[in-house]
Amino acid sequence: MTDKIDQVLTSGSVAPWERDDATDTPDVEAPPQAEMGIITSASETAILAQDQEDRAGEFSYGETLDFDMSELKIPFLRLASGMTPEVKERKANEGQWLLSGHGPVDQVELVVTGVTRFREYRDNVSQETHCRSGDGVIGKGAPGGVCAKCPLAQWGERDPQTGKGTPPPCNAGFSYQVYSLTHGQPAVLSLRKTAIAAAKTINTMIHLRKVKNFVVVLNHKDQVSPVGKNQTYPVPDCVGRQITPDERAQVEEALLPSYT
Repeated sequence: MTDKIDQVLTSGSVAPWERDDATDTPDVEAPPQAEMGIITSASETAILAQDQEDRAGEFSYGETLDFDMSELKIPFLRLASGMTPEVKERKANEGQWLLSGHGPVDQVELVVTGVTRFREYRDNVSQETHCRSGDGVIGKGAPGGVCAKCPLAQWGERDPQTGKGTPPPCNAGFSYQVYSLTHGQPAVLSLRKTAIAAAKTINTMIHLRKVKNFVVVLNHKDQVSPVGKNQTYPVPDCVGRQITPDERAQVEEALLPSYT
């Protein structure tokens, strides 16, 4: 009912039972206007306000919730390619880094605060995800189950010309919780396929220095496409550097819960 109230009040939408074409639908008795939330007088305004105050006690609030992923909007740090919508709309160039709410940049400096493995099995044409694993161990979807035993996670036979095995249909990768010093906010960076080389560089820094103890400087480099020698596409390229005391303090402050 709340969604319907918001729709009527803010968008000026006409209720279904009040439309001009309502004669084509079965007769439905319109609910009372007070129940719909349509305000017709000052007295009704006072009644609705009092009703909201009375119902507020029914809610149980806490400092956090076990949110489902569908209830979150996670800011992802992405490398723009030729197929990226922002590139097609000429809002960014290939090889630039994108983060929602910010303009494209050529370089990003970030601090890794967490890491996990993941796997994704997508349709090659529609790119619809059929199966996903948030830890790289147990897949959810079709086929689902233990990733290590799944045939879709196994490499195929080696190509006699290149000497490389056929990649598995289900792609493995690494996902990082990061704090972008460039953008001044937390984000998520996920690397797979052609970005695995950059992921291994970051993983090595995590192994040697632990998270929050170094800065990753992200750029890009052009890689020759297997389709044609004259075609290239951008892949992540990164190096590490020492973190300064001020940068460490900035990260710690950003990750602490705020009570002000």
